[in-house]
Amino acid sequence: MSPILWENKSRHSVEYFNLSATDITHVLEGWVILLLRRMPTRVHYRIECDLQWRTRAVSSEQECSRDARSLTLTVDENQVWRQDNKPISLAAGLFDVDLEITPRRICCPSGGLP
Repeated sequence: MSPILWENKSRHSVEYFNLSATDITHVLEGWVILLLRRMPTRVHYRIECDLQWRTRAVSSEQECSRDARSLTLTVDENQVWRQDNKPISLAAGLFDVDLEITPRRICCPSGGLP
């Protein structure tokens, strides 16, 4: 799939998004530039799904001024989400990821992306 560029004027953001696939996974990856709490912010995310569009890993890196943060989550076939190899009980059973910083929702419906 060719990369896509989105602009969200109400959030003062722009996103470069790419969807790719291998024989065993779909990868959704994007870079968002936005004003977050009135500060210029850069976010990179990567979401890996299996061939049935079930999320298997999520990573996000955020840089704002001198502050940098990152987050990596994994999820197994029983929908047990983990951070630093520790289960996240609040996320048990969830299937999708919604990153609010994107101009649109990131989710992998059972039918896949259009």
